Amino acid sequence: MLINEVSKVTNFTKKAIEYYIEQKLVFPNILDNGYRDFSENDIDWFKLNIYI
Repeated sequence: MLINEVSKVTNFTKKAIEYYIEQKLVFPNILDNGYRDFSENDIDWFKLNIYI
C-alpha cells in the first residue's frame, strides 16, 4: 500500500507518516521506483497508535 492509501485508511497526514518513518517506528519496503510500500503490519501499527 502506498503512502496516499495509508493516509486515507489511517487518517494520518503524509507528513506524519514520513515523520514516523524517520523516527524508525515504521519500516515500509522501498520499491525499485523509490516508492514506499507499507505492509498490513505497518497499517495495524498506525491504527493502534492513532493517539500518539
